[in-house]
Amino acid sequence: MTTISRILVPTDFSDCATRALEYAIELASKLSATIVLAHVFLPPIVYMPDGIWALPEGAPNVHDKLLEALDKLAAQTRVASSRPVETTLVEGDPAKEIVKAATHQACDLIVIGTHGRSGLSHLVLGSVAEKVVQHATCPVLSVALRK
Repeated sequence: MTTISRILVPTDFSDCATRALEYAIELASKLSATIVLAHVFLPPIVYMPDGIWALPEGAPNVHDKLLEALDKLAAQTRVASSRPVETTLVEGDPAKEIVKAATHQACDLIVIGTHGRSGLSHLVLGSVAEKVVQHATCPVLSVALRK
């Protein structure tokens, strides 16, 4: 069996992501693994009538606020897990960037939350977790929110 020493935990700061992080903390503690928290965001862009894309007012602060939130979550995770915690903040398509982050961060496992959507909402919104499972080169553990 492969040794799991680095666990990537993508977060969008939702309840689903929190549940996945709780699970990852348990695993990391048992396996003496490092937790890598990742957040992927799309830049806030507004389409103007003349066809030009523009950043809304205050957009440059978005990166700083997300980094602050990620750092706060990392500090809480260090306390809860007593394990090393690293962070990565990336701009782009969530599924693609999560898969890339797992490779670049040399992670052995991805623990990702899933909303468990089905039917039309799944068709329209898709599933980041499903796309990650399809394209990741390491094992992916999908954690559903408790009902």
